[in-house]
Amino acid sequence: MSGYHKCIACPTWITYRFAICAKCEQEYGRSAREWPKWLRFLWNDIQKERRRTKRIREHEITFSELEDKNRNE
Repeated sequence: MSGYHKCIACPTWITYRFAICAKCEQEYGRSAREWPKWLRFLWNDIQKERRRTKRIREHEITFSELEDKNRNE
């Protein structure tokens, strides 16, 4: 399901731009500042992983790229 993921608080599928579903938003609040510590921890951990993945995608050099670079030198 491209563009969808599960709510971080329950197994409901939601669009990628949201962290929690409407039901959990009603229970825990809209802002992460209102969420219980365990939910904020999960959200922060997910955000760290997304940033790490983006950084790797943007800056990682693969072995095949290294081989190509060495051939051209």
